[in-house]
Formats: sequence, structure tokens, C-alpha cells
Amino acid sequence: MTQEPAGMVSRADVLARGPVPLARAVLVDADEVWRVGLRLLLQEAGVVRVIDEARHGHAVLDTLRREVPELVLIDPGPARDRPLEIIQQLMAASEGTHVVLVAQSLPDDIVVEAVRLGVQGILMKGCDARSVLEAVSTTLRGHCALDPATTTAVVRTVRAPEAPPDRFTARELEVLELVARGLSNRLVGRALFITEATVKFHLRNIMDKLGVRRRAEVVGVALREGLVPTGEVEPVSLRS
Repeated sequence: MTQEPAGMVSRADVLARGPVPLARAVLVDADEVWRVGLRLLLQEAGVVRVIDEARHGHAVLDTLRREVPELVLIDPGPARDRPLEIIQQLMAASEGTHVVLVAQSLPDDIVVEAVRLGVQGILMKGCDARSVLEAVSTTLRGHCALDPATTTAVVRTVRAPEAPPDRFTARELEVLELVARGLSNRLVGRALFITEATVKFHLRNIMDKLGVRRRAEVVGVALREGLVPTGEVEPVSLRS
């Protein structure tokens, strides 16, 4: 019998962990060579059928809405590509789809927010074939599969003492102050060195805690409750 090359996983290896139905998968990665290699690995393992692939997440939204595949493996791209927004759009387009991020590296804030959005797997591209197939098998069963390089950020967030219901996190207060100064989400992100999508995430949390629905109400309630200075504050100087 022919032996599998070291580091490779056979169909029997994967199925030995339990029955996993043949799933439909969509691959998203700007690197075509890596994307093709991933497709060959997954199809040879016999656990998925790739029904679509593209360079960018926006290109597969129609497929997700129409086909509702079981799995999407996506490199969300660098921060400038607003990865959290892309992830949100993918998950909104197909609520029953498991999303796994596969990237060279991811900032801690992106990792944490992605998990909060419902991403079920995060892999680094330096991992071996066995890790990829195990992550696919795990997520298709409805569990989370996180690369060891990303778990520290998630564990740190889980273990952090939970803020009282009437209190805000340090980051939320920073966002709140800058919003009160009149900065747009884009400029708030530049001031705090976070993505615009992350600013929107914090702003939604702030609005939920304040019990308001509009941005203008956020400033008014924050001033009334003394969460930001009531005097005039010069806007932060940032070039657009």
C-alpha cells in the first residue's frame, strides 16, 4: 500500500475522527497559487467540493446567497482592505456558512473581533496540511478551530474582567471622545490605529450601552452623563 507523504492527511485520517458529510466550499484568496494548492488539498482529502473561488470576498457574495455553502475559507487581506467588513458581509450573505480565516498574519484586534462576529476558524498560512484538514473537519462539526498563534489574544479577552453594565472599556471611551469631537469613523480609526470596521464595532457597543440608535444621540447622552468633557475641544488634527 502506498504511504502518504509526511505531513499529509488521507481521507481515512479525517473520517476516522467521525463522519463529516461532503461539504460545499468557497475559497477566497488573492494569491492564486496558494488558492489552487488549497483546493487540491481539500478535494484530494475528499471532505469538500469546491463550488467557487475568487480573489476577493465581494466576488463570491452571490454564490453564498444562492448556494449557501457549508464552508468559506478566506484570506481577509490586510487592514487597509477592511477585513472585518468583508467578514460581516460574507456571514450576512449566508448565515449557515462556516467561515475560516487563512492568513499570513492577523492583528490581535482583528482576531478578537472576527471571533465575536462568529468566525469559527483561524489558520496561519505557515501551518501544515494536517492542520488545515483538522480545522475544516472541526468547523464543519460546528466547533472552533484556532491556530495557536491566535489563541493568546482570544484567551486574554475572555479572561479580562468584565466591565460593569454601566461602564465602558478603555477603547470605547477613546472612541466616544473622538466621536464627540466630530471625527468621522475613518479619522477615529486613524487616530487610534485601528480599522474603520473596528471603530464601527465599538460604536455599536457604545450605542447599545447608552440605549440609543443614532450617532447624534451618542454625543448628547455622553455629554449629559459626563462621559466626555462638556467644554469645546479642538478636533484631533489628521490629514484625510
